[in-house]
Amino acid sequence: MKYREEQFRNEPQEDFSNPKVHARIEEAVRYIDSKRLDMLKPCPILIGGKEYYTKEYIEVYDPADCYKIFGKVCKTTPELLARACTVAEQAFRKSQELFWDDFDGWLHRRKHVVRNAVSFIREERYHIATIIAHEVSKSIKGALGEVEEAIDFGELYLRHIDDVFVRVYSRPDLVSEKNIRIPLPKGPIAAISVWNFPFSLSVEKIFAAYLTGCPVLFKPAEQSPIIGYYLARLLLRAGMEADFIAYLPGHGDTGEALVRHRFVSGVCFTGSMSVGHKINTAAALSVADDPYGYPYGIKRFEPELGANNPMIVTRSANLDDVIKAVLRSKWEQQGEKCSALQRLIIVAEPKHEFSVSATSRIIDAASSLEYGHPANRKKKYNYNAVIDRNAFDRIKKRIADCAEIKQPLLAVDLSHMEECGYFIGPQIFEGIPHDSPLVGEEIFGPVLFIFFAGTLKEAILLANAYPHITAGIYSQSEEEKKQFVRGMVTGGKSGLIYVNREIIGAVAGQHQFGPMNQSGSGYKLGTKDRLHFFINEAGICENYMSQGVLFTA
Repeated sequence: MKYREEQFRNEPQEDFSNPKVHARIEEAVRYIDSKRLDMLKPCPILIGGKEYYTKEYIEVYDPADCYKIFGKVCKTTPELLARACTVAEQAFRKSQELFWDDFDGWLHRRKHVVRNAVSFIREERYHIATIIAHEVSKSIKGALGEVEEAIDFGELYLRHIDDVFVRVYSRPDLVSEKNIRIPLPKGPIAAISVWNFPFSLSVEKIFAAYLTGCPVLFKPAEQSPIIGYYLARLLLRAGMEADFIAYLPGHGDTGEALVRHRFVSGVCFTGSMSVGHKINTAAALSVADDPYGYPYGIKRFEPELGANNPMIVTRSANLDDVIKAVLRSKWEQQGEKCSALQRLIIVAEPKHEFSVSATSRIIDAASSLEYGHPANRKKKYNYNAVIDRNAFDRIKKRIADCAEIKQPLLAVDLSHMEECGYFIGPQIFEGIPHDSPLVGEEIFGPVLFIFFAGTLKEAILLANAYPHITAGIYSQSEEEKKQFVRGMVTGGKSGLIYVNREIIGAVAGQHQFGPMNQSGSGYKLGTKDRLHFFINEAGICENYMSQGVLFTA
């Protein structure tokens, strides 16, 4: 097997030991607080650079201060959504003319806009992070990390875009004919984003679509439309053509209408597995119902869905490293990550000294976590609230259902904080049957299930029992590591496999993050391959020989 090297420098991470960083964060927190009254005015829908106000609003509450409205946005009506799709279609047709008449100028402009946007994101990172912290209850550190990831996506796609549009000559040795493969923009794209990474994963979709010449119909998650509005405005300031970005906040009905619209050539979606599979079906059926009425043919769907992620720990592992990894993989951002740990599988009997030690140390460490508001003036808490009342009730019910089968090893009570926000402390269960739906369904919350396996082979079988985006092992044995990697790869359910590190925190351009199997199509975010989702390729053959020459197949 051959390997090739790819050189890329990621955006430097914030140095939180530097007092200047904390001063900038405090300045941003004060600034956002000073704008609270302005943020209560509803943000408009944006179509073709024009603002549209509707009578129906979406109110956004701070999850860690749930009685305080953080902002409002207008809800997109069916009429405005149809208008946005028409504007995007017209913009695409107009852009196609420029693509053929002056390709170099066409691409140069797109790269210039993305460079401007990346520059603005760098300059405004603290304000962006503070909005994220308030809107989705993400730690300031995590929010700044998300901004850094957004910058990385921009820089990576700027590096790759020239290669994506290379025209390929096939068989140049032939004198009888010329064969060329030409990449072409696909068409308007519905970018339906998610609330747990509301900025970076929106940026990723929009940059990828825009650089490849596809107008973007952007629907942010209904839980995080404020940062989505900020992003749309930032892109317009950066010079993005007004008819190439539409900001369309709404609920599930808005997303469904976008998916089904005839002028949408493809859908990029991040969210739950159940919703993703419904979108996949709806996208296919929308074309099948009227195949000749759709100008872009078969509608593409690029999902990044939820999962049930495992970590295996063998007796050769360094327990100090394991404890740190479990804390971060499970309880960072309250477990509300598609890559978060849900099942910890220890390769030892339950009463073995190693199992007892590992379990007790995890319980002790999880018990010590401090919860609070991420933008608290006195202390910036790293462990915060879950996203909203629906998530709070759903997680609480799952915990109660599990407790009916087996009492938890750990149940940190944060009921005294429920008057402030949607806080749920760490919960650890052991003894719930692995084949129970309580274990199998993604929980997307601060609940950890612990299992035990007699052998590594058994552990790998358990790990592969459910679809997952990431999977990991802690082991000092080279043989165990090889067995794990081979077992997870051939199991076909892991998008990214980690060895001796936490299973969250994929870094763009460094870790090959891209869901597969039930959770996605396998495209790796930040790579050249990802950009090909937005591209069609046309083959052109020109015959150089005179009339009457016979060609045989």
